[in-house]
Amino acid sequence: MKHQRIAHNLISQKEVCSCCSGTGICTDLFGDEESCLTCNGRGHFTYFECTTCGLVGSSLTTDCPGYPCKEEKSDDVHQGRLDFVNGQWIEYDIGGATFGHVSNVKPT
Repeated sequence: MKHQRIAHNLISQKEVCSCCSGTGICTDLFGDEESCLTCNGRGHFTYFECTTCGLVGSSLTTDCPGYPCKEEKSDDVHQGRLDFVNGQWIEYDIGGATFGHVSNVKPT
């Protein structure tokens, strides 16, 4: 049985770049001004956050799990070790091959 795919409810967030303090310009090792490499000269980061599960940016899964899971899952998703697809958590090994299904139920 195929599980219903849940789309993320994304909202856009902006955060001031801590490297250039929002100016978009930094000083290189020789004292010359250059476009900030951290924020690509924009002075801020734009990232997306799911209002349902709380996952953000590179920690977004393929499908939304449908419940808050940011605290316990975001690091593993960001590192490529975990994803949520078609109603199931899928765990990956370091090489990216499927390791096994973790669970299709939300934690208690």
